[in-house]
Amino acid sequence: MTPPPVTSALAIGALPATARYALALGDDALILGQRLGEWIADAPQLEEDLALANISLDLIGQARILLSYAGELEGAGHTEDDLAYWRDDNQFRNVHLVEQPNGDFAVTMARQLVFASYQYELYRALQDSGDEALAALAAKAFKEVSYHREHARTWVVRLGGRHAGVAPAHAGRAGGGLARGSRVVRAGRGDPGPAQRGGGPGNARAGLGPFRGRRAGPGDADPAHAAVALAGRALGAAHRAPGAPAGPDAAPAPLAPGRLLVSAEVRAVTADTATLLAAARDVPDPEIPVITLGDLGVIRDLRVDDAGTVHVEVTPTYVGCPATAVIAQDVATAVRAAGASRVEVHTVLAPAWTTDWISEEGRTKLREYGIAPPGPVVPPASTRPTREGAVPLPVLVRCPRCGSANTREVTRFGSTPCKALMTCQSCAEPFDSFKAI
Repeated sequence: MTPPPVTSALAIGALPATARYALALGDDALILGQRLGEWIADAPQLEEDLALANISLDLIGQARILLSYAGELEGAGHTEDDLAYWRDDNQFRNVHLVEQPNGDFAVTMARQLVFASYQYELYRALQDSGDEALAALAAKAFKEVSYHREHARTWVVRLGGRHAGVAPAHAGRAGGGLARGSRVVRAGRGDPGPAQRGGGPGNARAGLGPFRGRRAGPGDADPAHAAVALAGRALGAAHRAPGAPAGPDAAPAPLAPGRLLVSAEVRAVTADTATLLAAARDVPDPEIPVITLGDLGVIRDLRVDDAGTVHVEVTPTYVGCPATAVIAQDVATAVRAAGASRVEVHTVLAPAWTTDWISEEGRTKLREYGIAPPGPVVPPASTRPTREGAVPLPVLVRCPRCGSANTREVTRFGSTPCKALMTCQSCAEPFDSFKAI
């Protein structure tokens, strides 16, 4: 297999501004996602193995969409895999913070708090972007990043007495590129402008001190960490040596909003739209098979065009949901079996999926299966202290086994990104709780 000529053909400076911006944000998420993955089986608690794996999964999901979008805007046929695997380390545009060695767990959590806080503000602002693809991603990622920030904040407070000043200073010195005052963030446009290339005026106010911000080009790489982060510990075998073929476990590409996900052709349409839509909605969720895609509310639309092609729109529950590709294949199979001729399944990010879309029947099925259904979605701003110092109480989660409200959250990140791990202090049984987003 001959690798795509990304290393020689990708001229970063010649890319459209929005493509450069998407590439930079994708690189941030890709590298940090891989860094966090290094903690799996090494975290101080088993629950943190799950938590960091799920956060990593969210970040990789962001990276895949952003790199796909950058490739589309470039217009040279480069896919997300081309941009993730075939670039040299000096062609990455991530902030230096994300490629730093993990250090001990306190350093990792300090870095995570800095980065998650940055992403929280970034995605909150980008929801108003004039670029529809960035705005759609931001609307979904913002909900997930809220959990990332809360997780890191809890650990930084917990560990602050032992590591006060050490881990934050480490993260601060490397994190200056995050405080750069981007025109994209301030104006909600898809043009990053020159401020994206380094630290902005916010650095002094943040008290970060001297730092190296975002990579600006060839030669602007930290010799102590860059090659290791991109080709060694962080990306490992995934960042292949030139000429190495993709392995059999290479994952299918997720798609930016509106792109074709699955295409299948049979012979002729033999069913009406209502029958085809019912078939798509009746597909069981691959991770929680007791509920259907209709119960989850992820089947957003189905239509038949003048050529007889059936178009199904599916929205993922989470940006990094590993079941997205499986869902697309299952939907295509079900719609074909119901009598479709040609089936195209598209992933759409806007409007962003919310647990409020889960049907009452779906919530009942979850409870009977042993998973606590989600409560109402609470806006992130309402979880902040008020001027009077009061903090709104979280919604009580009742044990699906005994019905008791005397439950405790063990970790916000459970067996899948959409669930938290709880324990009932009345019947002493552990259980999953579907997170409200």
